[in-house]
Amino acid sequence: MHAIPDRDSRIGIAWEHFQSACESWIGPRFFPYRNGDPCESFQDMFLCQARLYVFGDRYDIKALQCLVLYKLRRALSVFTLFPQRVSDVFMLIGYTYDNTPDGDDLRALLTDYALCKVTFFCEHEDWDLFMREERTFTVELLAKLRGLEAGQY
Repeated sequence: MHAIPDRDSRIGIAWEHFQSACESWIGPRFFPYRNGDPCESFQDMFLCQARLYVFGDRYDIKALQCLVLYKLRRALSVFTLFPQRVSDVFMLIGYTYDNTPDGDDLRALLTDYALCKVTFFCEHEDWDLFMREERTFTVELLAKLRGLEAGQY
């Protein structure tokens, strides 16, 4: 199971920032399911959310996009990243980068999440291959890591 970042570390501060970004939501509060077992796949839920977001982008439904961003951030905030579930996140990132433009808010959310989980991702056997396949994501993640190192969080 993944380790929660040390609260005083730069990644820990970034994680607190990622989780607290949901607090500004003014709509009904969403309480996502918390996975407790490595066999609980979230691929369908993540893909459904990403597809709704892309649909909202295509038809300029900003309220739908905002709702998806909120719900996905909440879900990722409580998602237990077991080694067996890393592929769920990789699939979400891949779909998002294949279907959204540069500078998109969903891309930013996912790179923020990956920044907070990067030490865990680096230990995963598919990480190197994923980084080579998702070059744009890799560039954006590295830029955020440089920003983190420079104290921008």
